[in-house]
Amino acid sequence: MKVTGQQPPIAKDIKTGQTQSRDELSRNGGQASQVSAEKSVTTSPTAFNKIKELLVNEPEVRADKVAELKAKIKNGEYQINHERLAGKMIQESLNELKSRG
Repeated sequence: MKVTGQQPPIAKDIKTGQTQSRDELSRNGGQASQVSAEKSVTTSPTAFNKIKELLVNEPEVRADKVAELKAKIKNGEYQINHERLAGKMIQESLNELKSRG
């Protein structure tokens, strides 16, 4: 990065996406205008009820999958893909670090 002594770019207004001029900033006491970043999402009651119904009817534990894995472990057929497991562990760690900011 090259240091040039130039002023950094002005932040854009969240709602309009427009850049404020330096004159606008000086009129605002050097502060960018405050804009709420909150957004709201509305869903129809029908859509909400449909989603709720799907979630309620979904089993918390997939008994068929659990039984299949138990049988494979018991018979010695369950094989762990070590590279895939390590990759998922690394990806999960990176995602956790990103979410912390």
